[in-house]
Amino acid sequence: MSDDDRIPRIVMFSDIDPTDIFNVLIEGLWVCDRDAITSFVNPRMAEILLTTTDAMIGAPLFDFYHDDDREMVKAKWRERIAGHRDAYNARLIRSDGSIAYVRLHVSPIERDGRVIGTAAAVTDQTDLHMVAVDREEALQSAEESNAATMRLLSWVSHELRTPLNTISGFAQLLLASVMTDTDRNMASNIVAASTHVNSLVQDLLDYARAEANALEPNLVDVSLSEAISEAVSI
Repeated sequence: MSDDDRIPRIVMFSDIDPTDIFNVLIEGLWVCDRDAITSFVNPRMAEILLTTTDAMIGAPLFDFYHDDDREMVKAKWRERIAGHRDAYNARLIRSDGSIAYVRLHVSPIERDGRVIGTAAAVTDQTDLHMVAVDREEALQSAEESNAATMRLLSWVSHELRTPLNTISGFAQLLLASVMTDTDRNMASNIVAASTHVNSLVQDLLDYARAEANALEPNLVDVSLSEAISEAVSI
């Protein structure tokens, strides 16, 4: 009989060392006594904080939390000692000083009707937090870019419309004073061209407002024949 044949085919739960289960969990396991002193952590918990299990055991629970979260966590601790379960988000300080954003599911540990400590399942959400931060920064950058585009287009619009109005005004004066049909036709083309460029400037502004979700549509009737005639004449 080979050694493989002597290995039991069925593994009973009573045959399993609980430590083996704790060591393969993808979540951190953090156990503290009634005085909020760390009494057990699994390797994943130490990994989240970039430290070792030996370095955490015996250390006060609150020392690992961000200063701004400490009072909140102490209040949660008092609820736990009173026998209440809870789940909340918090920030932990890693050994290199960086922040780990985590979700904790915490329960009291009771024996003979008395709470003797707490156990927490800790999920590292740092990567998700950073994705959310990057998305927020990208959104803010996009909004700032849209605002800058609006400012630029407003400036361009003002700088273009001033000479366009001058060109259009003189062309209309010429249109009213010239005598020959050829001159009148050229002046009419100048007026039409300046009007067309002015509408393009307005289109740019409308596009920028649409990108910034600030455009208010204004529906009007348009003569298709006049639009075609204008385009052909230009």
